[in-house]
This record gives sequence, C-alpha cells and structure tokens, in this order.
Amino acid sequence: MVENGGLLDEIIFIVKTNVQEDLAYLDEILASNEKYSARYQEQGGFDYSQMWNVCEKGNVYVKIDDDVLFIEDSTIRSIVRRKVEHPEYIIVSANLVVQFAFAWIHYHLGAIHPYLPELDPYESTKPTSSWRKSELPFWVGPEDYNVTNYTAPAYHRWLPLAPGTGSTDSTPIAQTKYMVGGSGWDDWQVGAQQHYSFLENLEKGELWRYVFDMWDVQYDRLSINFMAIMGDDIVAMSPMPKDDEELITQKYSKKTGRRELLLLALVVFDANLFSAIDVVVDGHGLAVHNGYWVMASQDGKPGIDSTDILDRYRAYAEENVCVR
Repeated sequence: MVENGGLLDEIIFIVKTNVQEDLAYLDEILASNEKYSARYQEQGGFDYSQMWNVCEKGNVYVKIDDDVLFIEDSTIRSIVRRKVEHPEYIIVSANLVVQFAFAWIHYHLGAIHPYLPELDPYESTKPTSSWRKSELPFWVGPEDYNVTNYTAPAYHRWLPLAPGTGSTDSTPIAQTKYMVGGSGWDDWQVGAQQHYSFLENLEKGELWRYVFDMWDVQYDRLSINFMAIMGDDIVAMSPMPKDDEELITQKYSKKTGRRELLLLALVVFDANLFSAIDVVVDGHGLAVHNGYWVMASQDGKPGIDSTDILDRYRAYAEENVCVR
C-alpha cells in the first residue's frame, strides 16, 4: 500500500464463495483498513468475467489470484514499473513458479532440484512444522522406482535425493515441455517438485536461479494469476467473456493488431522507443502459484493437496511474515 511505502492505492477483493469461515475472515481484513473493499460475484463455475467491471480507465490494476502463496518483496514494484515504462504492453505478468510453460523454463534455468515422494506412509503422515529443506531426510527407495505408478497417501511429503544417487532425469520435472497445457498444467507431481525446489532455493538464498529479464509470450496463452494491466485495455475488451485469459493474452492483441503496429513503428520510427511485443513476463517479479484445479485430488486419486506443501508455506509465513 502507498501508506506503507508501496504502490497500491487500494485493494479490491473479488468474492466468489459462500464459505462462511472465509467470509468471516474477509470481514476482519476489510475492517482493518479503509482502503480495502469487496465486490461480490455470482457463485459457481469458473466464470470470473464479472470481476473486470470494477476497472476504470487511467488506472493500473494488479491482479493477484487467491492461490498465490509467495510474493517476493520487489515483485509488484517490478511488474508495475515495467508496465508504466512500456504502455504498449497489454499485460506484464509476474514470473510465476507453477505456471504451465514456466515449469520448463525454470527447469532449464537450474531452479528445479531432484525430489521424489516419501515411500514410508508413517513418516509422511506426521504433521509438518518446518518449511526448511535442510531438515528433511534424503529419499529412500528402489533403484527402478517409477514415480508415475506412485499412489500417494492422503497427506505426505517429498524428499530430496541424496547427492550422487540420482538427478532430475528420474523425477517428474524431466517430462515438462514449453507448451500451453501439458504436464506443467495438469501433473500435480510436477507442481509438487516445483514447490519443494522453491522452498529449497528460498532457504539457501538462491532465488536468483529463477531470474531473467523478460519473456515475450508471442500470442501463446499465458496464465493471468498475477499481472499488471491498464484499466483502459480492460474497458476496451469489455464485456469480458467467460474465458478472460484467452482474450487478454491472445485474442485482444490479434484483434487490435497492436503487435503488428509496433513492428511498423520499429521500422518507421526510432527503434529505441518501441518494442514489437505486447504480452510479457517480467523475470524479476517472482511469485509462487499453488497450482491449477486439475492438480487437485479428484475421484479418489491423489493431487497436490495430498502433500504437506501448504503447511510448509504456513510454517514459513509464521516464522518470517506473520510475526507479531
């Protein structure tokens, strides 16, 4: 918030739930600051199109989904600054851990470490009270272990491979590709490995492993879990369809021809004043996304919510963020 030396003038909570416990907690948050407000949406389904009605021209909006687990201190400032300095960009996304295409990118940047699910169900069911990788034992299992055949208990942890006993080649992340969808979207094990790797990098002070300057999405679909966008563009896109993500990251650019106009500007005018890109990821703005709905437990099958990941982030928050 601006009042705390930040950039946000106000925070608007978009409410699409009837869980009374969550609504009561939101009421506490709203009462804590007059700059907080809420807009209530129709219940059910994956249609979030109504939320964009709050947007007005002339404002920069930072959209943050409710399943974002970690935000580096400089992330909001980084994506807002890049958006303001480059008004030709439609959106500037944060550099998200657990984002379908960026699982592959982070893997190739060396940010992902070898982890596998613990095979001892008794040890795995003990409540998690620490977020630190250094307090985990090494993974123990057969040499021919195949993680795709693993049946996870209702609550379990993942363990690092001991040095010299294996590499990421034998872990879920090795199956990722740079693509829309794929295992970076629907494979909960890929998500779990990214979370454990992130917490290891966080403990070691090695978040630099994720950093790059900027990524040009080039009409590919991009998750909009955490991004900066101008209200002017939102108003121009209205009324927003159910699939707002597709319109914002793909169709709007093609409809307006903004990318082609920027290419023309590069040729006709000073190339230093324009860039022929319009949907970008700011590699300096790091954040962590819990996962996609398809990664959740379904039909009796395990999912990312079968792990102790949320307890680990809670332990980190209680130690470093929620200190009173």
